[in-house]
Amino acid sequence: MFYFRNNDLLPSNSLELIDFDNVASIYEVIRIIDGIPLFWEKHLERFEKSAGLANESFNFNLSEITANIAKLASANHLNTGNVKLVFTFNSTNLTISSGELFIFFIPHNYPDDIDYQTGVKLISLIAERPNPNAKIHHADLRNQANELIANEKVFEVLLVNHDGFVTEGSRSNVFFISKAKVVTPPLNIVLPGITRELLIDLMHDRQIDFEEQMIQLSHLNKFDAAFVTGTSPKVLPIAQIDAFRFNPNHEILKRMMVLYDQLILDYLETHRI
Repeated sequence: MFYFRNNDLLPSNSLELIDFDNVASIYEVIRIIDGIPLFWEKHLERFEKSAGLANESFNFNLSEITANIAKLASANHLNTGNVKLVFTFNSTNLTISSGELFIFFIPHNYPDDIDYQTGVKLISLIAERPNPNAKIHHADLRNQANELIANEKVFEVLLVNHDGFVTEGSRSNVFFISKAKVVTPPLNIVLPGITRELLIDLMHDRQIDFEEQMIQLSHLNKFDAAFVTGTSPKVLPIAQIDAFRFNPNHEILKRMMVLYDQLILDYLETHRI
């Protein structure tokens, strides 16, 4: 029913007139559970950092943004879902100025229980984002990925660079398991995902063998299991990437899922009013 434009709460029908695809922007998506923005501190820290990586001046107060997210959830009578933050720059769009901040609820697609049990399918795509460490909106890549997901009936698209190395999902990070070791592409070629970061911290704390390494798409048959991480999927097993198949019930993968779900529960418990 409502969204924020800068610090103004407005009816959502005016948001439908804005075409974000034709304006440069950075963005964040924060999951709301029981009215609590999950790991909001880390999301807003990355949001501000993305603006810096894009050489844009970000003049909004992070505490004020947090308060506006809470006001938005209350105004829309929603305590579950995904909230998107969009900060615009280099705008030539008549409906948007540079340096504006939008906060609004977006449709969410959370995996079903069966997806966590049997894993999901991915398809690879030769494509890469020009500035992977910043969460910058790239309409062409997003549309291409969405079209593949719809046409191939897969959960996610796995991006592969022009040298044949796996980078990340179109809206997720990806991990692989070989025997008892977990690996993921290095930080310099991927978006520093919040779930990715928290999961790596958990692995270090639990002394689970982990390493960042370059992974060739053609070598995926060397791995026993794989999973994607992200705001909506959390820790989600992969059953198949192209013709490569993986074990969605791998012991370490199942442990990762339990550890991350417990981390969420602990966070919610400590942030309840």
